[in-house]
Amino acid sequence: MTGYVKYLGEIYSAMDLCVHTSTWPEPFGLVIIEAMANGVPVISSTLGAPQEIITDGVNGYIVNPQSTEKLAETIINLLVDDELRIKIGNEGRKHVQDNYQANKYARAVEKIYSEVLEKPV
Repeated sequence: MTGYVKYLGEIYSAMDLCVHTSTWPEPFGLVIIEAMANGVPVISSTLGAPQEIITDGVNGYIVNPQSTEKLAETIINLLVDDELRIKIGNEGRKHVQDNYQANKYARAVEKIYSEVLEKPV
């Protein structure tokens, strides 16, 4: 555990992949988004929001944290296949740029509020 880190980009640039296999449902997964935004391929848990963020095998991987053999296999596949690791990392970065940039997210939330406020109760 590193504690507070001021320049996360330096940490992510040193990573080959991010394994985020929480055994409790993750409500959102900021670490997942940060890793993906930095082009780091992510392997995450089947529990909670990661399944809504990651398209398995496209921009990351979703693995049951209890399935240790599958988890190990996925980690090894990414570590030994540079082309796959780069492809998954690039797809993750693109997914975050397309869906989680602050201005796009703010417009999406604004649209929801507008729709809700315009509907009669």
